[in-house]
Amino acid sequence: MLRYLFLIHRYLGIAVSLLMVTWCLSGFVMIYVSYPRLDESKRVAALPLLDLASGDEVSGTRAIAPDTRISAVKVERVGTDLIAEIQTGARRAVMDLKSGSRAAIDMATAAATAHQFARYAHLPFQYRSAVSLNVDQWTASDEFRGDRPLYKFSWSDADRTELYVSSATGEAVQLTTFKVRFWNWLGAVPHWAYFTGLRRHAVAWTQFMVISSLLGCFLAAIGIYIGIRQFLYRPSGRFSPYRGFLLWHHVPGLIFGLFALTWVLSGFVSMNPWGLFEGGRAGAETEALRGAPLSWDEVQDDLRQISLRPELTGMVSLRSVTLNGKPVFVASYPDGRRVRIDAEGSPAPLTAQDVAFEASVLAGSSQSAVELLSDADKYYFSHHSEPAVFPVYRVQVRDKDGTRYYLDPTTGEILKKTDSASRGYRWMYAALHRLDFGSAIRGRPVWDLAMLLLLTGVSLVCATGLYGAIPSVSK
Repeated sequence: MLRYLFLIHRYLGIAVSLLMVTWCLSGFVMIYVSYPRLDESKRVAALPLLDLASGDEVSGTRAIAPDTRISAVKVERVGTDLIAEIQTGARRAVMDLKSGSRAAIDMATAAATAHQFARYAHLPFQYRSAVSLNVDQWTASDEFRGDRPLYKFSWSDADRTELYVSSATGEAVQLTTFKVRFWNWLGAVPHWAYFTGLRRHAVAWTQFMVISSLLGCFLAAIGIYIGIRQFLYRPSGRFSPYRGFLLWHHVPGLIFGLFALTWVLSGFVSMNPWGLFEGGRAGAETEALRGAPLSWDEVQDDLRQISLRPELTGMVSLRSVTLNGKPVFVASYPDGRRVRIDAEGSPAPLTAQDVAFEASVLAGSSQSAVELLSDADKYYFSHHSEPAVFPVYRVQVRDKDGTRYYLDPTTGEILKKTDSASRGYRWMYAALHRLDFGSAIRGRPVWDLAMLLLLTGVSLVCATGLYGAIPSVSK
């Protein structure tokens, strides 16, 4: 049996060790450079002023029947056009509120978004190139599906900035620089096998990641067993039965083998194989909190009323967050401020009664406890490049899953939901893969030192395993 284990470990090493080394080395880069994305606060800060100075501006739209039930609406300017993104159930429509027709986002319209962003980011006014594309290396994810085709604008600035604009809404949806692109080719791209040709086929990419990480689990687990067994039956007076290169694989494997296993196992878990950790979605609860949807005619009247309030000048985005069938809006400003207003444009901050209502809806027939958190707990926290909103309302439901909801203190929207499945994912992925066991180790530079030390050890194990596989391949 031991002989077969040696053979399995050897040939699995030939198949997987190069990938394991790649995962380790790219992990060093990912400690400091994240995959590119356009931060929402930066996108909002770059928007032109909404400037709803006159009720005539919101003239309505002929493309949607007045009695159409509206789930949500967001109003922003794209160049000089006043654009409303209207959600009706699972469908989305984009309208020009001034002309009353469906908005057509062509290259010229998208260029207005690019020029506005260039002004905000102090880029040259004239971009170097503009192209229309369906997918590329930085937009292969399904999150861009509803925005394709995309318009990509490139500048000749020192950072070689590239901005992607949605052809559906005219919004900026992705931002990259040369530095981020370069380091991601050494970091997230090889680490996640995020190559365009593979990633654009979501099912094939998922299967590749699941199968390769599962093989890595078997490789590490068998290696740990063999390493411990050989250590227990070593010749007396020697730490290891091996010499030379094999000694450099055996000893680090004894020390860091368990970390190699937990990292590849948690990477396997991150793919949520076979839906084992499916949870944390709050779509039904969001609909329940929203209540009966408004008619498009009602929404237009509300927008007209808000446009007549001169004190609301300076906002750049306006979106609805209906609560219990009552129209409420959130006005966003370039400096990051968000103000919750009612249908007439008056301030309507979230009240204790609003939070109590939400808690009762979320809890249903169960009891709940509400608390305003100013700092992280075990399931809601910031992780370096992934900031969380604070303060936040936490609603703990006393049900069989111990469900928790975290509510935005300004809007009342559900920011996160945790249940038994998502809590399992939190410990199996965030804790094991990112060493995010708690605030003590999460803080820098403690986290950096721990990650660098463990990555160095695991990289040595994998690299010596790869080196050992090379002669096997040549034979």
